[in-house]
Amino acid sequence: MTNAPSASSLPGNPRLYNIALLGLFGCLLSVTMLSGLLLVRLGLPLPSRLVFILFFLFPATFFSPFLLPHRWRQGKEGDASLWLVLILLVFVSPLLSFIVGDWLFVIYPLMAGWGIRNGWPWLRRIVWRQLVLLTGLALLWTAWFFNGVSLVGQPYPYALLPEYTLLGLVSPFHYFNMAIASMIQEYGIASVGLDGLPVIPYHVGSYYWIAAMGRMGESVPLYVFPFAYYSVVLPGLITSAAMSAAMLLPRHKPLTAAFLAVMFLLQAGVEVIGSTQFHYSSESFIFSILLFCLVLPLLHQGFRTLNSLSWTYWMTGLLLSFLLLAFKLSTGLIWGAAWGWMLLRRQASWAWKGKVILILFMVILGGLYLFAARPEGYIASSGIVADKNFLFPFFFFRYYNKFPLHAIAVLLLPMAYLIIMAFHYPKAINGSSTEYSSYWKCNAEMAGILLLAAHLPTVLGLLGGVEDEGYFIYTGHWAILPLVLAHPWWNPVAEKKRKIATIASLVLLAIFMVPWNHLQGQLRNRMTTFIQKIQPLIWQADGAVLGQLLQGRSVGQYIYDSLRQHYRLFGPDFIIALEAGANSRLIRLAKQEFSQTKTVGAIYVPPPRPQRPPNGVASLANQPYPPENARLWQEKYYFVKSCTSQQMRIPALTGLPLLLGIPPENSDCPRVMDFGIRYYGSASTYRPLSDPALCLQAKARGIQHILVVKNLDRDEDWLPLDCAKISPLDSDSSMRP
Repeated sequence: MTNAPSASSLPGNPRLYNIALLGLFGCLLSVTMLSGLLLVRLGLPLPSRLVFILFFLFPATFFSPFLLPHRWRQGKEGDASLWLVLILLVFVSPLLSFIVGDWLFVIYPLMAGWGIRNGWPWLRRIVWRQLVLLTGLALLWTAWFFNGVSLVGQPYPYALLPEYTLLGLVSPFHYFNMAIASMIQEYGIASVGLDGLPVIPYHVGSYYWIAAMGRMGESVPLYVFPFAYYSVVLPGLITSAAMSAAMLLPRHKPLTAAFLAVMFLLQAGVEVIGSTQFHYSSESFIFSILLFCLVLPLLHQGFRTLNSLSWTYWMTGLLLSFLLLAFKLSTGLIWGAAWGWMLLRRQASWAWKGKVILILFMVILGGLYLFAARPEGYIASSGIVADKNFLFPFFFFRYYNKFPLHAIAVLLLPMAYLIIMAFHYPKAINGSSTEYSSYWKCNAEMAGILLLAAHLPTVLGLLGGVEDEGYFIYTGHWAILPLVLAHPWWNPVAEKKRKIATIASLVLLAIFMVPWNHLQGQLRNRMTTFIQKIQPLIWQADGAVLGQLLQGRSVGQYIYDSLRQHYRLFGPDFIIALEAGANSRLIRLAKQEFSQTKTVGAIYVPPPRPQRPPNGVASLANQPYPPENARLWQEKYYFVKSCTSQQMRIPALTGLPLLLGIPPENSDCPRVMDFGIRYYGSASTYRPLSDPALCLQAKARGIQHILVVKNLDRDEDWLPLDCAKISPLDSDSSMRP
């Protein structure tokens, strides 16, 4: 690393060397994350084509600037932000598969190979010492993410999401997420599919991306979520933040691997302070932060450039506001606020300022109309409208009271940066260097606006709860992180300080290393925690095969025997138990039935017997509610009865909508208004129907083929119903025999 290249030794623009260095690090991180996932899932089902696409998607994305013609790559100021916009476009390019078809995946190996080939003149200047440090950092980040996602931020190991889902042990949000992605993948409609496919307003950008990956990879969201999350999304978050910071540096500064070491220490320090809460568990949130980091230099360019900017620049910012709202409302609103402030500062005419604000306001309103989960909006959901209290600053402390250490840690970094900027701002005003003065004034204003936009909704009490407040506050942290990394004090790339930066970074990394005996103890504790986390999974699988999986052993003993005999966590007997489960049979039988028909189909599942007769029914004696289907309507999440999400299980797993999927209000499954259920009326509530009446209900929703599941335990009670052969004349409401 002491032989890191100087600016004069680089072939052309040093920023391309920085992209090559960070692209290499991102690829190493992606490979180590994917390898860790495959190791944990050794012996479990593997979507091979999806893994192939994900392996090449990352280098194709972050080496895409090298696909530009040579004269464009050697451009001057302004090109840095456009390079990151190109990376963003390649990252979201799987969405094109909905237009051009599933064959789109073949371009990613070609793009990855050509991009690495064109970037080789810069890659070959990375010395072996830097490569060792890059590899070590990739392993550290991998261990950090696996520890946080699997043992801190989730009630179960996220790497085993498919198995937990198949055995009915996931939370309602996972069924909700997978139901939306499944309906998008199969029908191109953002819906939960509880009774037909009504569109629900939600931030569905990430679900469209997941669905596109599922189409190209011939897989289902059940597997796309964890595989894409580990191999692309989390590595992309770190790489995007680092690239954003690198593009904010002076264009003559070549990076060293110590730059990434500083980034790891800063972010890991925040998480160490606030270890009670791990904020990487929301896929849509990580998607949005990734995109936000990539477009941050574009915002910085508008704050810093003194020359006039083209209309394409303004339009790009407005379109990005809409795109970010589609992925997460918090990032879209923060970007819109910062973009609007920058536009106001740059427009001298009040007439132009009014037009700018009006256009931006319309874009944000349109995004909220399409992507806000609650039709009444954040203000009404927070309850302050009813109280007529539009300014109640103590709402700000709801998040800080629930997660005090983590909240302080998230706020600490941007606040420390603003304090440093405040001390240097007078010098920037009177500084002799125009570039230095412009840098300080621009960064101080930009950081202040981003921090204000991230915290003001919470201060005003405009958010519906602690979770929404956390999204806004944490977005502010990540928005300012690239500015902090690009600061001269944190930048370990100055040529005269390379040796000091190298030694310091290695010493700081050594602090995170512990003595071997202590490490052994930590590993034992983590393994014990891991076993505790997966106990419900093993117990549920054991119940599916009537105790034949454990055969009287404890979960720990089963894992030990599996490791000793099969060299993996789960042996072949676990796969047998998994396939015997109700949900696995549901997927298998539904696939067999609908693979034989080209028509749009749906599933109809009569719920179990209610506690009391429906309105207008004197007795339950003649109402054949099959008790065998109770498992589909009453889940056990960590052995606590809940049926909030149970009706979403079938659309999530089979990719087929339900008919009459809302349980009766007087059943064991009370109706809730969350998870898009509010968009279904009383006509979607389950009621007994004859075949003709059921077909009328289906045809009104564009469905022609129905699979009636009378008894999940008997294949002969899976009765197909072709509505094209049913006469609509007899439409009485009696239950089908």
